[in-house]
Amino acid sequence: MSVARAFPQVKKAELKDGSNLLYTGTGAVQQTGSCVNTARPRHELYAAVQVYASVQEDAPAMKKLISAYTRAVERSAECRAGSD
Repeated sequence: MSVARAFPQVKKAELKDGSNLLYTGTGAVQQTGSCVNTARPRHELYAAVQVYASVQEDAPAMKKLISAYTRAVERSAECRAGSD
């Protein structure tokens, strides 16, 4: 919730039990599950997306987008490099 507060498009989202993502029709934030920086083990990485066209609100599309984006971040070389 504290990370989502930095993103105006996600402020009205509600966290579902056991979930690691928040989303609305114009924004989404999700915690990555496998990005760990050994130099900063207590830090967590989040993926976030925002849409600034309110006439294009689509919550199901934002959920699909943040899920795909987060998986891509987790597979990235930058994510894997932090765990070395």
